[in-house]
Amino acid sequence: MLCICVFFASVAFLEEVVKNAGTPCALLPSALEAGMLWESGIGSVYIYIMPFIASACYVDSYFTELGSQYIAIDITRSGKKYFTRKYVVVLIAGFFVSMLAPLINLLLCNVAFPIRMPRAVETGSVYTISIEREMQWVLFPQLYISRPSMYAFLHICLLGIMGGLISGLSYCFSLFYRKNIVITIGSGGILYLILTMSASVFGKFSLAPFHYFLLRPSGYTKSITIFIIMNGLILFASIVLLILKEITYKDILSE
Repeated sequence: MLCICVFFASVAFLEEVVKNAGTPCALLPSALEAGMLWESGIGSVYIYIMPFIASACYVDSYFTELGSQYIAIDITRSGKKYFTRKYVVVLIAGFFVSMLAPLINLLLCNVAFPIRMPRAVETGSVYTISIEREMQWVLFPQLYISRPSMYAFLHICLLGIMGGLISGLSYCFSLFYRKNIVITIGSGGILYLILTMSASVFGKFSLAPFHYFLLRPSGYTKSITIFIIMNGLILFASIVLLILKEITYKDILSE
């Protein structure tokens, strides 16, 4: 997973370096605008496949435990606590793995590009409307203007939160289909893609998780309340699946 995250971060960074080669320093994009979550092609690809990367981070250990019957032994010792403990581990791992690529990319961009306000704020809106309206299209507008690096970091944290929760949801699905690697890796990610694509097709961008991770103002209002509700529903679904599995956990010992 580390290699994959470094690959995405490095390719996105090199894409901006090559694109801006020979550009005078005064005309270089800011570190925020050069980041992979602004409008980078490789960054968009990463946001789409992020749930699968987050879920894959625990697959190796999961199937190793499954093949060695370690899961049955651990359940015998710890009982229902096993599922909750494993879920928390998956949640934390998914959180950090999801953040890793954009965080590395942000650090690289802060080294190579000027740390300043986005050009849209310095020179006026990139659109034919007021900057005040543009501020309605970003989360954390005050940080967007005054603390661009913190603004980017908070978006990366949002990416990590959803990545961790989706990873946890995939794990909860896998408890009922334990030997199916497709479900183990992809169940939560597929739901994420369906929600994002459906919302985009019908123009309900505030319901598309993908759009909450983009740093650039994109012509639609983002609501942190809607983002919290989406993640709350994912957490609720995971808790329900955990409870159901804990009720029937003895089934594993009979396999």
